[in-house]
Amino acid sequence: MQKKEQHQLLSFSRKERNGIIVIVFINLVLISSPFIYERLFSEKEETAVDLITELKTLEEIQKDSVKNYGEHSQWSEENQYQVETKQEQSETKSELFHFNPNVITEREWTKLGVSEKTAKSIQKYLSKGGQFRKPEDIKKIWGIPESLANKLIPFVDIPEKKSNYEKEFPKKDERSAKTIDINKADSTAWESLPGIGPTLARRIVLYREKLGGFYELPQLLEVWGLQDSVLQKSKNRLILSGEIKKIDINLATFDALKTHPYIGYKSANAIINYRNQHGNFNRLEDIQKIVQIDEKSYNRFQRYLTIKQ
Repeated sequence: MQKKEQHQLLSFSRKERNGIIVIVFINLVLISSPFIYERLFSEKEETAVDLITELKTLEEIQKDSVKNYGEHSQWSEENQYQVETKQEQSETKSELFHFNPNVITEREWTKLGVSEKTAKSIQKYLSKGGQFRKPEDIKKIWGIPESLANKLIPFVDIPEKKSNYEKEFPKKDERSAKTIDINKADSTAWESLPGIGPTLARRIVLYREKLGGFYELPQLLEVWGLQDSVLQKSKNRLILSGEIKKIDINLATFDALKTHPYIGYKSANAIINYRNQHGNFNRLEDIQKIVQIDEKSYNRFQRYLTIKQ
């Protein structure tokens, strides 16, 4: 009986056990609440504080950059003024005289107002084969202010050099030269004209032989390398005589026709095919019946064609 009473004293009823569990749960919540609060709300507070701090930092950086920019601008203006002042002083001290930029020395460049560094650069450029071809080239030199270059240009004196063309073909005395017949002159006669050398003279003679002769002076411009300016200088000394050589279209071979500068492969082939199909041409105008040959081509080469009866 006594043991049973002791067992009842040490045991709890169902309601008592539920109450103990609730009490334990409440205690656990109370104990852990500081940690939960710190985890949930402290990070937000720290984030807000950090954001405010960063914004203040950015404002300070912005103020500093504006301040530095103003100081830099002021310094740039002062520096630019100093540079311009130095340039003006150097230009006022310069000694202007007529000069050839391709031959003067470094010392002479400095007398003109150019800095020593720039003068050395110019001499280095010239030593490597560089050259001033016209007065305006002075402006291309890095280190020479435009105002100084404008002052120097009127004093630049670059002697004219003869071109390789003039060296190879020197001017001839036109008064003593004789007139030449463009359909009879040999290469030596052509070389007597100003601007025509051995190579060009040979081309003229060779082209004349292929063509069969010239019927007007402008045909000379068809020679490769012969410029109109050269022809104009000598046109008063050129005469035209003799008859041109013509090709009989009823007897000519395909090779004879195609080698003519005005006829060529296409027209020669059309003429031969037409002749094979229709027989010999009765008159020169019959060539115009050939579809492959247009009026322009016909008018160009018809002077070099004939029909022998």
